[in-house]
Amino acid sequence: MSVDEDLSELHARLINGELRAASKIVEQAILPLVRIVSASTSLKDRQEVEQQCFDALHRYLGSPSDYQPTKAPLLNYLAAIAIGLAKTAARSANRRILRDGVYAQLRALEGPVEEESLRIRVKEWPEVRKQVEEDLVKDPGDAELLDLMADGEDCPANFAAAIGMVGDEAGQEEAMKRVERMRGRIRRLGKRNAK
Repeated sequence: MSVDEDLSELHARLINGELRAASKIVEQAILPLVRIVSASTSLKDRQEVEQQCFDALHRYLGSPSDYQPTKAPLLNYLAAIAIGLAKTAARSANRRILRDGVYAQLRALEGPVEEESLRIRVKEWPEVRKQVEEDLVKDPGDAELLDLMADGEDCPANFAAAIGMVGDEAGQEEAMKRVERMRGRIRRLGKRNAK
C-alpha cells in the first residue's frame, strides 16, 4: 500500500471513531510532510518546519470531518495546511529580523538628544535609508535634511540652506520646524515597527 492509501484507510478509521488511528496518521504523515514543507518554503530551521507540520496535523485531527477525501489525498491536504503555516511563520520571522535589525537602527536615529544638539547617530545609514525613505521623505528638501541629520549636523543655518531657505532667523526657525517634523516621523515609524 502507498502512503496515500494508508492515510486514506486511517482517515476512514478515524472518522468511524477509532482513536488509535490518529497516532498512526501522525506516524505515517510526519516525515513526508516535513520533506514537502522543507522543499516548498523558505524555512530553513528543521524544528520550525516540524512545528508547522505538527500544527497542520493538529488542525486536521481537531476536525477530521473537514477533510474531503474526494478532493485530494490526505497528505496533499495536510501539506497545503502546513505550507500555509510555514509561509506565515517565515513572514513573521522576516518581520522580526527587520524589526530587530533595521528598525533598531531606525530607533537609534532619534537619539538620546541633548537640548542643544540634533545629532543623530546611525551606524549603517544607507541600508536604513533604503528601507524607510518612502516613509520619511514627504516634502521637497526632506532627503537633504535626512542626509544632514545622518551626518550629525546640528546647525540651524545649515538646515535652512539645505532646503533652500535664507539663513536668517525666520528661515532657521522654519528649517528647525521641518527637522522636528522629520524627527516625529522617525519616532512614529520606530514605534510602529517595534510592535
